[in-house]
Parts: sequence; C-alpha cells; structure tokens
Amino acid sequence: MNKVTNANRQNFGFYAVMVIIILASMYFSKKSLAERVDYQAYSAGQWKNSAQIYRSLCIYCHQTRIAPVILGRHYSPEALKVLVRSGINTMPTFRVTEINNKELEDLAAWVEQSPAPATTESVFSKGVK
Repeated sequence: MNKVTNANRQNFGFYAVMVIIILASMYFSKKSLAERVDYQAYSAGQWKNSAQIYRSLCIYCHQTRIAPVILGRHYSPEALKVLVRSGINTMPTFRVTEINNKELEDLAAWVEQSPAPATTESVFSKGVK
C-alpha cells in the first residue's frame, strides 16, 4: 500500500510540474506575441488600414496553425465577410463596433489579394505589409 502512495505522490508531482510549465509557457508566449504583434485595442473607424486589422485581429490564429492560413488562398471577399460577422467553430464573431462594414469590405479584399506568407516566423519578425 505504501508503494502505491509513493507512486501516486511521484505522479502528482510530475503532473504538477508539467501544469506549471505549460501555464508558464502560455503566459510568456502570449506576452512575447503581444510584443511582436500590434495588439492595441481599436474600435470601428479607428483602424489605419487592413494590414493593421489583420495583425491585430486575425494573425494570432490564422498564422499559428490554430485556424487555417487565409492569406494567399484567394477566398471570396463575400464569404470572408459572412464568416467574420457570424463566426464559425472556434472563430469569434466581430461586431460592427469592432470593425465597421467599410473596414471589413477593405479587409476582405486585402486578404483575397494578399500573397501567402513564407513562414509564420517571417510574418511575426518582419510584419505584414
């Protein structure tokens, strides 16, 4: 019985350390990502251009394999606008107060015309133009 208890303690310690490592890596990766990507809080009408909107709202998921890469795939702007407004699966919806209809139209056209990124790292280190 005592050996089972010691084994359980060892397993608990191992899993506790793993959880701490995972949480720490999540914290620090978000922090470094926020430093590399333009994460300022803007609302509709305050965006400078479509590239800034993409860097602030889209790149975290669509350039890190959380969601499909959308640049260079020539998606229909109409389809992109519907997805942005309604969301799908894990993609959140974006309200008109976050990105207005004109900004969304420009973003959808920009995404459709943009070339595919060479690598994820190049997008973060050099920025999306």
